[in-house]
Amino acid sequence: MRHLLPLSVVALLAGGHAPAASAQTGVLACDRNAIPKEERPRYQELSGKLMKSVLGLEETAAGFRLRLNPERLPLRDVAEWIDYESRCCPFFSYRVDISNKPRAVAVELSGPPGAKEVFRQAMQGQPSR
Repeated sequence: MRHLLPLSVVALLAGGHAPAASAQTGVLACDRNAIPKEERPRYQELSGKLMKSVLGLEETAAGFRLRLNPERLPLRDVAEWIDYESRCCPFFSYRVDISNKPRAVAVELSGPPGAKEVFRQAMQGQPSR
């Protein structure tokens, strides 16, 4: 497993951009309009809280795994963030792992071929294709 610095996820989350698949073109692109304008402030608030709660980011065989501090981001906020994120990025699959001893939360994102590279470029602040 390749371990990346937690700050590398900031570029993706700060801009609220993550890839989504277009069935017609096969191009990975985000549809921010999938989140209603009146809900975007809450989405941005949750994204900011998520950024502050990231303890680590791991690359997995199928995508990426964000380890989160549950004291900074309650589980209900994780679920709400995933709800928003999955609207604009419907091709990603989301998985939440919870352990109680010690208390830990992780969110795993995976997707179709090419998703990891677009995600990686977004994390590094590079434009996606």
